[in-house]
Amino acid sequence: LGLAGRALIVRGAWGGAVAGPFDLIVSNPPYVRSAEWQQLAPEIREHEPEGALLAGEDGLDAYRALAMDLPRLLGQAGLACLEHGHDQADAVAAVMERAGFREIERRRDLGGRERTLLIGK
Repeated sequence: LGLAGRALIVRGAWGGAVAGPFDLIVSNPPYVRSAEWQQLAPEIREHEPEGALLAGEDGLDAYRALAMDLPRLLGQAGLACLEHGHDQADAVAAVMERAGFREIERRRDLGGRERTLLIGK
């Protein structure tokens, strides 16, 4: 794609490997509750690694980790777009509010379900 001179790929635990600030952060973190693993469709459960999907008992472990890094990583006028489970908007918003974010907008997917939060400082 010709991105070698314009992209840097790093490996790390959430935001720990980068410094910021960034204008845009997009994340589709794991959000499946541990108890839901066996209920996932076989085409998901049998082909996706657990680490890409599972996020603890309440499905919020990744959001708590992100909430610790986002204040440092997000620029003053920056925006974070976080995908979440279809029934997790309130819980993820509460995690981000506890991290100090006041600008939180909900967005719906094409099926009308709340699936993304837009977060700003």
